[in-house]
Amino acid sequence: MIGYKYNGCGNKFILIDEKETDLSKSDILFNTQSLCKNENYKADGILYLEKSQNADIFMNIINSDGSIAKMCGNGVRCVAQYLHNQNPNKKIFKIDTLSGLKIVKILSSNQNTCVSSVKIGKAKIKNFNKMFDSIQETLNFDYVNIGNEHIVFYPDEQILRKKQLIYESLQKNNGINVEFINEINGNNIKVRVFERGCGETMACGTGATAVAFSLFNKNLGNNFNIIMPGGTLNVKIIDNMAYLEGPTVFDGLENYNIKEFECKSCDKE
Repeated sequence: MIGYKYNGCGNKFILIDEKETDLSKSDILFNTQSLCKNENYKADGILYLEKSQNADIFMNIINSDGSIAKMCGNGVRCVAQYLHNQNPNKKIFKIDTLSGLKIVKILSSNQNTCVSSVKIGKAKIKNFNKMFDSIQETLNFDYVNIGNEHIVFYPDEQILRKKQLIYESLQKNNGINVEFINEINGNNIKVRVFERGCGETMACGTGATAVAFSLFNKNLGNNFNIIMPGGTLNVKIIDNMAYLEGPTVFDGLENYNIKEFECKSCDKE
């Protein structure tokens, strides 16, 4: 089975096209943790591609723990790069997801690197005060739904010291993505991100968008450079719609031996 390795600002994925494997989606789900822990390429998730009646492709997003995500801003741009590599003359791709159809535009491409923009859409924002018993304090944050759910924390020394504990406290039931803003310097925003089902990652596209919407909601601007450990993503908010722009990189191929994985839908003999 061929796995295509991509990353968006260090947010790493294994892309699997259903046309190129005998494993079903349920088989991929069952083996996601093993695939993502592979020593050659430790990934944050799987992008499993299926046919779509309404788009170029349907993107399934599977977190490294095997849970399902509705949307992934870096992942959808990695899929667009994969489709662009197959059809270099095409620059606009419709990619269907569990949070709806996303349009990705290829802005530039050079060898294994691609810069693209995706219209993420609108967000729903709420302000909460919530008590977490495990850390015995009240924390202020914004809840942002951008097709998937995020909680955005603003700079606070106590909060930043307890990032891991706070993230773990929020992972009850279905869990949630968590962003910690470290620094606000004009429109340059330093952020650490902990993704549901993955833990801390180098970057998160929908996380960057959630931070931008939270800042926008506080009248702090509409064009932000979200600086994460793996790189910088730009988010512009125009007419209350978010556009996410940044690089993706093709990291090569990995040939996974089907016999190493549980396969209920194929003959491995």
